[in-house]
Amino acid sequence: MSLNKEEILKIANLAKLELSAEEIAAFPNQLSDVLAYFDKLTSLNLKNVEPFISELGFSDFSPTGEKSGGKYLLRADEVGQSDASIKDQFVKVEDDYLVVPQVLARFDARRTKK
Repeated sequence: MSLNKEEILKIANLAKLELSAEEIAAFPNQLSDVLAYFDKLTSLNLKNVEPFISELGFSDFSPTGEKSGGKYLLRADEVGQSDASIKDQFVKVEDDYLVVPQVLARFDARRTKK
């Protein structure tokens, strides 16, 4: 599958990437190679391959890697205290909330400039 410049720019826009002219020129071949590899993967016969984890959360392996015969159920998420040191890594913290930039607002503003 060959991608043209317009498709590369659309993908970059969706991924919120700003590409240089060199990157725009290089990406069609690189992305086409990746897509060709995925096409190759879809042709594999996986009929007799057992899933590592099922839809129900059961796995043949425990977290330590031991074979469990499909009886290991992934643990449920538990709400608990966060590590206080993580707050030191953020520019802005209000009460117990970590404040991050408004990504979508920035993205929308950038789109209207073009």
